[in-house]
Amino acid sequence: MSSIKLSIEDDDPWAISQNIFVILSDFVQNSSSTSAENVASSISAQYPDNRPPQDSEKESASSFLLEMWDVVLKVAIQLAPGSAEQDKLVSFIKALRNIEPQQTMQIWGSPIVLWKDLPLLGAAMTEKLNTIPSNALFSDHDAWAKDRQRLQSFHAFAALLTKDGYDCSSHALGLLSSALEYPLDSERFTGTVSNPDANRHSGPALWSVISAGKFWILQCNSMIYKRSKDDNTGSTNAKGPLWNGNKGFSLARYQLWKRRFSEISQNDKVDEHTRLAAADAQKEMKESES
Repeated sequence: MSSIKLSIEDDDPWAISQNIFVILSDFVQNSSSTSAENVASSISAQYPDNRPPQDSEKESASSFLLEMWDVVLKVAIQLAPGSAEQDKLVSFIKALRNIEPQQTMQIWGSPIVLWKDLPLLGAAMTEKLNTIPSNALFSDHDAWAKDRQRLQSFHAFAALLTKDGYDCSSHALGLLSSALEYPLDSERFTGTVSNPDANRHSGPALWSVISAGKFWILQCNSMIYKRSKDDNTGSTNAKGPLWNGNKGFSLARYQLWKRRFSEISQNDKVDEHTRLAAADAQKEMKESES
């Protein structure tokens, strides 16, 4: 079985980052028999306070954590969305949260538990998402194909983490807003960059956000629906022109998303695989309400 080719995407990586990358890239291979617990222990051993005393030039805890999470996310977005390899990466993070002894530390002025609270993972995820060009959301041009795939992989990984107990729901809110709160005839989805038939809303930009939205719904709809019923404000200002309400989750917004999935699934100008993805998401949302 062929191995997955991953890259640290750094011409001159920090030695610790390189160590973490090698550990993780070996672990996610199908041929690897290393346990998630062993990988978590190996990564934890790279933490400044866990390295030998003679390592005198130790970085701060926050610097290490941001570098470590950056490597984890580099691996995550290179893996196929929702793949067995992404599942393995999530199992490593779950094992990491269970490492003993747990210690309380100060990060950016707030107490946080290492490793239970996965300190700075949220900040690193926001930073990583911001490195994916926004053009990937609304351009069909082939130049953005790699970024569209990474967008899908990022959201699949975030959804898997959320399902496993680490809350990434702000990313679900942002993605569903981008996918469902814009008219299909807006610049975002017409596909005019590479598709001469501007009457078809069939481009890969629409597919990338609808398939990512479907993954969020199939993995985490119970949480999304509960927050919507509770009118949870959320932590993102994401808002498309089809939504006139407040920011955050709400039942009215949930109903809008469900209706938009339904409309897209029945639009004959949309590619079949995108229509089917929208239909699957709408079905899951409808069943949650029954």
